[in-house]
Amino acid sequence: MLKVLVDKSPSHAAVYIYIVETDVNDRIIKQAKPLNIEMRDIPEEMIELTPTFKFPLSKGFSFLEGLSKALQEIGFRDKVSNKDGEIKRLEAHLEDMRTLVFRK
Repeated sequence: MLKVLVDKSPSHAAVYIYIVETDVNDRIIKQAKPLNIEMRDIPEEMIELTPTFKFPLSKGFSFLEGLSKALQEIGFRDKVSNKDGEIKRLEAHLEDMRTLVFRK
């Protein structure tokens, strides 16, 4: 199974992302080779972008789900993924404000 591990390193002011494959016992059996992402200029005549990462569909979804989970575990808060919680907090805040303003 493809997994994504994320580690914050305050001493290095960095976030480390590991892409690994595990066996049925959740033991890491493979690791993606480290890579440096280098930006390149896009020529004006270039019509189509080339992907930075390319996964088979099943591994692509596994990677994205793993990345999302790993980021949440280190405290990254995705504002889009938890809309229901945000809406409930906003509704509670509005009710508190109504109580203060209208003295209900």
